[in-house]
Amino acid sequence: MSRIKLSNNKFLSPGDAILRKDLHKYLGGSGQGGINPSSKSSSILIFTDPTEGAKHGYNDGWNKGIFEYFGSGQKGNMELKKMNKSLLNHVEEGRRLFLFNGHRGEITYENEFTLYERDPYFWTVSTDKEGKLRDSIVFRLKPVKKYSIKNPIASKIESVSRTIVKEIAIEKSSSKNSRKTVTYISQGIKDRKEARLVEEYNLYRKKERLSDLIRHTVQIHFPKRKILFTDGYESESKTLVEAKATNQRDERDKIRMAIGQLFDYRKLLEEENVKVNNLAILIPTCPSKDLLELLKDLKIKIIFKEGNKFIKK
Repeated sequence: MSRIKLSNNKFLSPGDAILRKDLHKYLGGSGQGGINPSSKSSSILIFTDPTEGAKHGYNDGWNKGIFEYFGSGQKGNMELKKMNKSLLNHVEEGRRLFLFNGHRGEITYENEFTLYERDPYFWTVSTDKEGKLRDSIVFRLKPVKKYSIKNPIASKIESVSRTIVKEIAIEKSSSKNSRKTVTYISQGIKDRKEARLVEEYNLYRKKERLSDLIRHTVQIHFPKRKILFTDGYESESKTLVEAKATNQRDERDKIRMAIGQLFDYRKLLEEENVKVNNLAILIPTCPSKDLLELLKDLKIKIIFKEGNKFIKK
């Protein structure tokens, strides 16, 4: 179990009760809402209340040792911004994550958690405070240490059978090498060289006064729920971009992989009304002549770095 240090001689252990206003006096945070990032204590305090939460479509609960926790936003579709972004990036930002039962008055400390690295969140459909259906983010939280759960409320989240596509921003990649790091730029881009390549291309586009790249999450449900991440999308030309950190040894294999990914992503995106007019592969250097000819035949553009510029063919 993980204790929280409130002061030099005062600690909070799982199962202990405290007034919420007193908790914020010690640890900081706004005192409002369910997700409270705090610079004072380098933490994020999150609050769950099954009775109150159900009124706003939040059905938090346990699912096979993982606590499924609804994101912030009472009205309309949720977005990976503000409080939700802080929770998503809590490891990257060096914040510990503490869960409390209750949302006002006396609350109970549950334990310390972290985002489940393999599958940190998913999308579902729920009602908002006005009773309207909306897309909601559900974070998957794993206890830092195993413990006996005293109040194992089961998650009531129903599986969604449709594909859900969402835009996410491209942000700076981290210089850290931790495998647990979760950042927008590195989600779904396992190779850090590829993440940096996407970032460099995005910065180049800014210098050329072109729009920022965006990315998409694509949540599919067959045969089981899975979230895919595109590498980039040029909104002005509706070009879908797949990045590969190639070298002479693996250039052909990675370009062949990128071709398949692009056609798959295009199909999934267009099923959800995201228009894709062009396909492009982003790599560090110009590929061999035969690969250029192959991509030309497939009507796939190639983007590569040449000095301080990126060339598109």
